[in-house]
Amino acid sequence: MPPQAAVLTVPASCGIAVFPDHPEIVRHMTELSGVRVLLISRDPLDSDKRGNGAYVWGIVRDLRENGAKVFLLLPSTRGLGRRVFAPEAPAAHNFDAVEIAGGFSLGSWLVRTKVDAWRRAAIIVAQKIAEKCRLPVKTPGSVWDVAPTDDDEKRAVAAAIAKFRPTALIANYFFLAEAMNQPAAGLQKLAITHDLFHLREEKCVATGRPGVFARVEAAHEYGELAKADALINIQSGENEMLRAALPGKTMLLSPAAFPLTPPVGAPEPFSLMLVGSHSSGNIQGLEWFLDKVWPLLRARAPRATLYIYGGVAQAATDRDAPGVIRVGPTPSLTEAYHRHALCVVPLLLGSGLKVKLVEAMCHGRASVVTSIGAQGVEREAGASFLQADDPEGFSAACAELLSDDALRARIEARALDYAQNHFTGAAAFAPLRRYLAAGAA
Repeated sequence: MPPQAAVLTVPASCGIAVFPDHPEIVRHMTELSGVRVLLISRDPLDSDKRGNGAYVWGIVRDLRENGAKVFLLLPSTRGLGRRVFAPEAPAAHNFDAVEIAGGFSLGSWLVRTKVDAWRRAAIIVAQKIAEKCRLPVKTPGSVWDVAPTDDDEKRAVAAAIAKFRPTALIANYFFLAEAMNQPAAGLQKLAITHDLFHLREEKCVATGRPGVFARVEAAHEYGELAKADALINIQSGENEMLRAALPGKTMLLSPAAFPLTPPVGAPEPFSLMLVGSHSSGNIQGLEWFLDKVWPLLRARAPRATLYIYGGVAQAATDRDAPGVIRVGPTPSLTEAYHRHALCVVPLLLGSGLKVKLVEAMCHGRASVVTSIGAQGVEREAGASFLQADDPEGFSAACAELLSDDALRARIEARALDYAQNHFTGAAAFAPLRRYLAAGAA
């Protein structure tokens, strides 16, 4: 018999307040009254510090603020995304209930019990150690579990549907789309694409770094996504690609959303910040910036200081240079965005929308980005940041913004204005709310 699922129920005090004296707020918070969403995910969504987690948290936060009930199911018995344990508290406070298959609660942690989950975790740890030590060793496996939905996951989804009686089922990533083939009348079936996986590896091959991401064929990815009724897409370019590839499916363009927190006071002069998780794409971007851009920038602006936030601060430690300060993970980045004069997004690989650029714009900060870093907003928001792909141009753009307060202020104003119109929950998730409300009517 498989281990019993551990269920965490959030008390009513963690839910949404109602303000009877303010009818406009009541309308806002009851727009999705009657909508019950079951979100299925292999990732435990225990942190909003990674781009994919931040994006999903933004969706869930907006749905709950508008009156929907949202339940999280972790159906995989193989592991918690890339881990075998994860803190339960963040997920519990962001959902109306959390259910985990093949595991249990231990204090404030969710723990997997399957041997395969621990074996997979050991492989990933070995990969990370080899990467950090720059060892020429290729360990088997991928940090992304893109295996097709298995029978255990399908059974877990069926049980959760019977328990929570959702009006909509949302799969987090294409590889869980098969789990939506459930005999439930009237159930809306959606998938969050995040980005197109087959494009990731194609771009890695094009830049001479094959194998960074799990290899997925386009036909397979499109075939899995076709099992959904509607797709939640993070950026316009991939939204149109999917519309062409899957005619007849509903496309819901839903960019990332963050609270608007304009800067307060003047930033620290000549200070830059770089934020990222300890992922291959972020590590490569940091290495390129430290090797190619930083020496040129320090020559142009000797007072420049780079602060590195997030898990990526643990990478490329052999490339330390004067003016580089590694901060690492921090509970909140708002203080950092308010402190520093400029954000850099030096990504060379990836697809989808770069959430750290969106986050910087929502904090009213100017950014210098590569074309990969600008993916998803390059056509619409090009005046809201500076872009360069070569070290000379990137360092020149940084130096210009660090030394020209008036130019930086104009870029910041444009960034905040664009974010207000596109990257708040009210704007970003309006198509999704309308779709869910229509299905529950």
